[in-house]
Amino acid sequence: MKRIYMLSLAAITTVALAQAPKIGAPKFPAGTKNDVPAQVFKTTNDVSVPSVVKQNGGSGKASIGTKATLMGVTQNDLQSNGATYSRITYLPGGKLSVTWTTAQEGGSSVSRGAGYNHFDGTNWMNIAQASLRIEPKRTGFPNMIYNPTTNQEIILSHIIQSATDPIPGNSGGIMFNIKSGVGAGTWTSNAVLTETDPLMPTQIWCRGVVSGDYMVVIANFTDSNASQIKHKRINGVRNPLVYSRYQFSTSTWLVQSACLPGYDSTRYADGSADNYAIDASGNNVAIIQGGSTDDVAMWKSTDNGATWTKTMIRAFPIPAFNPSERPRMLDTTTTCDGGVNIILDGTGKAHCFWGRLRVYDDGDSTNTTYYISLGMNSLDYWYEGNPDSIKSISGIPDIDNDGSLNVGTIDARTRYGNSTLATRPSSCIGPDGTMYVIFSGLTENDLDGSNGCFRDVYITYSTNNGATWSDPQNLTQWRGFNNEEMFASITRSTDANNLHISFMTSGIVGPYSTNNTGKVGPFDIVYLKVPIADVKAGTAGVKEIKNNTMFSIEQNFPNPFNGNTTIPVVFKNTTNASVSIVNMLGETVYSNKFNRVPSGRSNIEINTGNMSAGVYFYSVEADGIKVTKKMIVD
Repeated sequence: MKRIYMLSLAAITTVALAQAPKIGAPKFPAGTKNDVPAQVFKTTNDVSVPSVVKQNGGSGKASIGTKATLMGVTQNDLQSNGATYSRITYLPGGKLSVTWTTAQEGGSSVSRGAGYNHFDGTNWMNIAQASLRIEPKRTGFPNMIYNPTTNQEIILSHIIQSATDPIPGNSGGIMFNIKSGVGAGTWTSNAVLTETDPLMPTQIWCRGVVSGDYMVVIANFTDSNASQIKHKRINGVRNPLVYSRYQFSTSTWLVQSACLPGYDSTRYADGSADNYAIDASGNNVAIIQGGSTDDVAMWKSTDNGATWTKTMIRAFPIPAFNPSERPRMLDTTTTCDGGVNIILDGTGKAHCFWGRLRVYDDGDSTNTTYYISLGMNSLDYWYEGNPDSIKSISGIPDIDNDGSLNVGTIDARTRYGNSTLATRPSSCIGPDGTMYVIFSGLTENDLDGSNGCFRDVYITYSTNNGATWSDPQNLTQWRGFNNEEMFASITRSTDANNLHISFMTSGIVGPYSTNNTGKVGPFDIVYLKVPIADVKAGTAGVKEIKNNTMFSIEQNFPNPFNGNTTIPVVFKNTTNASVSIVNMLGETVYSNKFNRVPSGRSNIEINTGNMSAGVYFYSVEADGIKVTKKMIVD
């Protein structure tokens, strides 16, 4: 028997939205809010969430859904200033370990440090215990490492001086956390790569890899705290990127805080936080570094980090660029947004990725500001085996196929630094040689009430060594509108059947800042297992929709419509269901639950009243599955 549900919907106002550019356009139109002064992350200090927090599901918390696994909770929402850290590791026997910046409170986050959880092949560790830091003092921005020779887990995190240290707030070097075996065990923590002068900034934002008997660590010096009155200069570069080399068998640092060859004042003015990445395979170690006004360059070692060779991938046209010196950019320059990633394949060749950015000068000779075009929608890709070519990988899709991307306004509230529409890649190589890249991308039409766009985790892959790439798929769209997934990391290797990913969830667009004080925790750290078969079938993230055997919905009719429309639904079993409608701002304008909807076909008839003309999205949710379609009011 057919049952008709009559839904009453109050009249609302649809706000006209400025459209983003055509896909592939060089930038948003000049003068819009999406062309903005560049944020030059020249060693900015890390940021904590505010002191006012809400327990048990604060406004910053988003439901993780039924497909994901909760691994930990944190009050700190900033997991990186730029490039993605290696946060999740695939271990022998199908085990997994993951780390993140955890904190039990906002404000100064004195409890901040490296959270750690482990999957033993059957279960994850206790979430409450995993959410406590492993170190004895305040740290942040941890990097997960595994030494296969010694079967030791390593987490490198950077130290920020606490109230009991000589100069509170100063950087304090690197915390070297090491544990024998994987999973349960005791961490040993030691401060390394410190400075004897308490006024001298130390290196932080560290990344490390194991290559044979050695660990190679890269980091950046900082003097962002006002109390750090001295500056670190090496090779003429202020606050430089440096590397260090540790030998496990002798417990000795063979190299400490050295600049890589060719990293000097002829090409670099100063260093920058988190605009670099590192990888190792066998005896090979590779580093990539790039930023909005820097070269994109790679350093490669074939002897476990003992010697290095530099390769210029893309040179910035003005060497050692310094905006305060008023150099002129005569044309719009294609460059890098700092979200870089590198991975070595089985032959030792490097594959490099970064978010494409364009920068330009406004032509005012008295203005020391340069501008960035945040409308770039692609990753750039470079392969060491084809060194003369930089390939563009497609970014976020044009969901409604209208030739433009409606991603709202990108401003000081919504920006993650200089990140573009598609950014912060993290890569993996499967046993069959398939290369997978996940990245952070805005999702068209998923807007909040202030016209800010939410981010999802996307994936693309190549089966021919990077010659061609698949269309991107949204891995987290099943979580629905108004959920932000950010800081996603994928294991660099994996099994034959699944990919393994971690990310942070939030119900608020953008990072916490003085422009976004409403973002409060707790925030969930989530693990997501993605079947490789789904990725290659093009159903990743939507399999529960396309292969949904529990119910189906059809396109509302008439469509477009004015006043009344009907949504046909077919349920396999009698079930409870909910119906919601959101506008183009992501605001829910209707929500209702229906108990014991009968099996078979039913029609949901909607009376829209005086709803303003525009595009809306209606969703039917039941049995943990949510199906969404678009409707148009004329």
